[in-house]
Amino acid sequence: MTETSIDPTIFDPTALDSFRQLAGEHASLIIADLLKTFLEDTPSRVNKMTEALQDNDPEVFNDAAHALKSASATLGAMQLSNLCAQAEALGRSGSLAGAPEIVAHIHQAYETICRIFETQLAAATEA
Repeated sequence: MTETSIDPTIFDPTALDSFRQLAGEHASLIIADLLKTFLEDTPSRVNKMTEALQDNDPEVFNDAAHALKSASATLGAMQLSNLCAQAEALGRSGSLAGAPEIVAHIHQAYETICRIFETQLAAATEA
């Protein structure tokens, strides 16, 4: 899967390009570290959202969605970030009506971005 074949509403490669420009010769190491951290940390954030939904806890749901929204946007995972923004808005409203569908979409978007980031990670570690 090449970057040019990826829908920019799912993944915007310019986010990683910005890191490449800022980091210079160390870009590959920094990008690899960021992607590894995201891939390691995100399952617990998604699980936290799922648990908050099961516990009907809008505050915890909001906090988990906010954290994942920000991390996703930073790395260009636009679809995941946008879904988390929707989840965050629900949590802030105090109502989790509609949240099960959004969480299901978040799980799907996370699986998609994992495949993309694993490809990016492989490219960064080869550089």
